[in-house]
Amino acid sequence: MQMVSVQDLLAKATHLLGQVGVETPLLDAEVMLSEAMGVSRTHLLAHPDCHPSASDVRRFQRWLNKRVKRVPLAYVVGHKEFYGLDFEIRRGVLIPRPETELLVDRTIQVLKGARSPVIAEIGVGSGAVAVACALSIRDARIYATDVSPVAVRMARLNAKRHGVSERVRVMQGDLFEPLANLAFDAVVSNPPYVPTSEIATLQPEIRNYEPREALDGGTDGMACLHRIILEARRYIKPGGFLILEVGNGQAGAIASLMKQHGYIAVQVNRDYAGVERVVNGRFDSEQSALTGAVLDHENNCTENRP
Repeated sequence: MQMVSVQDLLAKATHLLGQVGVETPLLDAEVMLSEAMGVSRTHLLAHPDCHPSASDVRRFQRWLNKRVKRVPLAYVVGHKEFYGLDFEIRRGVLIPRPETELLVDRTIQVLKGARSPVIAEIGVGSGAVAVACALSIRDARIYATDVSPVAVRMARLNAKRHGVSERVRVMQGDLFEPLANLAFDAVVSNPPYVPTSEIATLQPEIRNYEPREALDGGTDGMACLHRIILEARRYIKPGGFLILEVGNGQAGAIASLMKQHGYIAVQVNRDYAGVERVVNGRFDSEQSALTGAVLDHENNCTENRP
């Protein structure tokens, strides 16, 4: 096989990826080549004339062929960084997004000063949020659920990788189903919130490869959010918190719904892009009793989130 330089490999890969519409072709090429060679991107870019081994080139070419088909980069290389931590990622599990780090930030902030808080995460996905919370809140215990067996296995693996499996218990089941007779200081969730009609408009990486059940939030995108707001009241301790990630344009409606159903001090928080991304509030059991809320919700919601 003819020897080829890092510079040439990156140039050809960047061109191919750009042709098929990948948004960050050069970055993706650099990530795949550095991973294939087992070096950092910094090292890779510092040695443009280096000639990778034949086996490294073959690995890079296999990955490039997948990425050209718009397979998400995290599925190609098998991992993704989230909250400064590295998580193993496989197809069938939603890929953690940078904006979801705000969900972790808000959980840490609202539980500041709490002693040995007990947290529920609904829709654990890869385990990224649960693990990040466990590492950031040292004495926290976390019970995480997901309807997907693939997500449950992946979350358990990532909890073990990061040394928190004793404090992060992952269970399979729909929403709160596995959590009978438990009470929580906080319930956290990044549920499906994309309106069904918008799924087809998403990028190919998302609509063709990521699990639809982790994306599809029903007709208005808020079916699962509604269920969680209502059902969480049975599990949150008086004065405990509900922290939810929501889709663009949904924060106002979700904040209003929370206020209607017994949550007080409701806050809307913007992510780094300025999007209203996380809504949180405290559960007031007396206020909830006054509203006389009825658990009337759609039953077509499943979860499989980071």
